[in-house]
Amino acid sequence: MSKEEVADSSDPNYQTLAACPRKNVFGRDKKVIAPMAAAHDPNYQTMAPLQGNVFGEDKARRNNERYYSGKKYMKPRPPNLSKTVIVPTHDPNYATMAAMDKNVFGSDKRKKKKEKKKMQYAKVTIVPGSEAVVGANEPNYQTLAAVDNVFGADKQKKRRQRGIRRCSGTNPQTIEIQAEVQQMLCDASTMYLVILLVVAAFVYYFFINRILGLPPGPPPLPIVGNMMSFDWELDKVLLDWKSRYGRIFTVWLPLPMVVIGDHKVLQEHVVKNGNNFIDRKNPEQLMDLWCGGLYGLAFEDNDMVREQRKFVLKVFHEIGFYSPALEDTVHNYAVEVGTRWGKSSGVVDVTENIEKAIGNVVWKLTFGIDLDFDNELLLKYRKLQVDFLPLMAGPLMMFVELFPLLRKFDFIFGNHIRRLRHLLQENNRIVDEAIAIAKKDFYPDDTPRSFVEAFLREMKKNEEMGKPMGKNLKTKKRFIFKNVKSNFNYRQMQASSVNIWGAGFETTVGFLRMAILEMINYPETQRKLQKEIDEVIGERRIRYKDEKQLPYMCAFIQEVHRLGNVLPINFLRATSQDTEIEGQQIAAGTTILPQFSIVHGDPNEFERPDYFCPERHIDEQGKFIKDPRINPFSVGKRACLGEHLARMEIFVMFATFVQLCHFTPEDKVPPPVEFNYGFTRAVKDFSVRVYPRVHQEPINSAN
Repeated sequence: MSKEEVADSSDPNYQTLAACPRKNVFGRDKKVIAPMAAAHDPNYQTMAPLQGNVFGEDKARRNNERYYSGKKYMKPRPPNLSKTVIVPTHDPNYATMAAMDKNVFGSDKRKKKKEKKKMQYAKVTIVPGSEAVVGANEPNYQTLAAVDNVFGADKQKKRRQRGIRRCSGTNPQTIEIQAEVQQMLCDASTMYLVILLVVAAFVYYFFINRILGLPPGPPPLPIVGNMMSFDWELDKVLLDWKSRYGRIFTVWLPLPMVVIGDHKVLQEHVVKNGNNFIDRKNPEQLMDLWCGGLYGLAFEDNDMVREQRKFVLKVFHEIGFYSPALEDTVHNYAVEVGTRWGKSSGVVDVTENIEKAIGNVVWKLTFGIDLDFDNELLLKYRKLQVDFLPLMAGPLMMFVELFPLLRKFDFIFGNHIRRLRHLLQENNRIVDEAIAIAKKDFYPDDTPRSFVEAFLREMKKNEEMGKPMGKNLKTKKRFIFKNVKSNFNYRQMQASSVNIWGAGFETTVGFLRMAILEMINYPETQRKLQKEIDEVIGERRIRYKDEKQLPYMCAFIQEVHRLGNVLPINFLRATSQDTEIEGQQIAAGTTILPQFSIVHGDPNEFERPDYFCPERHIDEQGKFIKDPRINPFSVGKRACLGEHLARMEIFVMFATFVQLCHFTPEDKVPPPVEFNYGFTRAVKDFSVRVYPRVHQEPINSAN
């Protein structure tokens, strides 16, 4: 039957099918507007859902509702057959209509769409009987067969021929496309397999393999470890984990570290077996940004640092770390600060003057340069540290240490690394200028007056002796001593100077600020301190040796150390050899965190640990009890080299402040003891009223 051989007008379905807008397939009627099927037509129910209700008055009404706007007539869009209401299966013509060209009914439509997509990439195969077709005995067979021969075996045969012809090997372009598709699918499968293997290897190496040999702890997440469980109050989080997992536990930040939070364990292992814990966990990427390698005194874990620590201790003795002259210098700066506070308007921010005093003391010891109290260079150097220390301690640097490749994608993180590098370079430039000034007044035969002069003398001595870099250095770092001939070189001097200045500055300033804040929150302690100073010292100059006669002053200082915890996370160490802690085997190279803040805040160690109480350190006879559990300067063979200087500065300066000044809150309610967390843990900025004690009245302050 040809395309023009159509059902005649005597066909019972002629009226219905003539209305179907499928190219008007009925002979001469093609040029005539087809009549619409009436509602009483027996096939109205079947045909009405097709093509958006094309029958009778419904069509005109729906066109007006859908496509007519108040301002202009929009051309009707072709109906969306995917949203067309379909004929239910119980309709007598369902079998007929389901066989139409696009199978617009029910699940058959969705199934056929999927099959057509597959035909674009693969050879078409028609399985007989796979499609529901109208049999020849169907009353509508003759009529619908005229529509592109879509029924029965003819349809299957014709479509099979078209599919074979479309995908046959006789078409070179088709063969090429088919080969490309197959290759693409093969490459995608290979890529997914490689990614799966890499992820599995990463999880095994960094988690499963390591967890088996580590103490228990909070379960880590892939890549980020336990970092999502942290807020900035690290000491409280670690204390909570100690209560759950015991005195030693493992934390992933994002690499694993074994946390020791018990005083007895620290003494038994870190102190008595100090050689097993003498190594450091090195931030290689950070030190590479800072000075091009692992230089300085803070992070090294090789024979070089042992030699350097011995040298620094010798220099400290030579330049007078323990001399009365240094005490006089510290006392003079303390008097200067107290005098400035007394001459102020009454309300002061104590931070600025304390930073100037401590900064000048440490600057002179490091570089041998006397600066004015308000020198802008010192203020600029301090501002740089305030800017780059939070960047150094941020979580991004932890991931950079784990994945160094992130340094090349810094733009994704807001150029964090670039900004840090710029600040560190500016910091090094100021240090270079200070070293250049020290060189001008340097004479090798004279007694050194500073760390830099002593280092320059040692550099010259090694140069004259032709002493090469030590051959027995045990390190795996490929860039540590690049183009360096001696352990005493310029980069080592530069980095060590920064370490000495930073260590002597941060801890002392942080302590003095918190001590003043605690005094105004607990005014009774201030009265006791002043009474003790008046009775024992009077108006004479305070010396460091006076601490034996000032038990309450010592108790107050020790309590501030207990609650202060200037470092939120202590410097990381690493086991130098396989060792055992509390029956747990720890492999060599494992990162160890001796966290003293956990001990200081443990309710099993101290009653009401959050409460500030200097009296807990006084015995029944009124004598001071030095508590070995409180270790603000660390313990073992990697303890702070400048502990003596820091303790002397703290005692002399704070006792002088108490002797000269009286501190009260700016308002009736004292500021709360709250902390900012970063590289250090420091109390938030606050202001106080300062009165000189000789008058007991405010100086130039409004009532």
